[in-house]
Amino acid sequence: MTLQVHTEFDAHTGRPLEGDVEAVETLTNEELEREITLAALHSRRSRRFDALLSERRRRRRPARG
Repeated sequence: MTLQVHTEFDAHTGRPLEGDVEAVETLTNEELEREITLAALHSRRSRRFDALLSERRRRRRPARG
């Protein structure tokens, strides 16, 4: 896994940004699990929730070698 350093952050949430999009790949595993829980608590499934779930699936896939 490559650590990415971001200099842009959402002024409201403090979360890292990649352009206009939240940089979910920079979250630690613990932060990712917490953010998935928070996103799930919203009344409707959002693009953010889907992005977080997708990132978790990507991390859980076995590495190809």
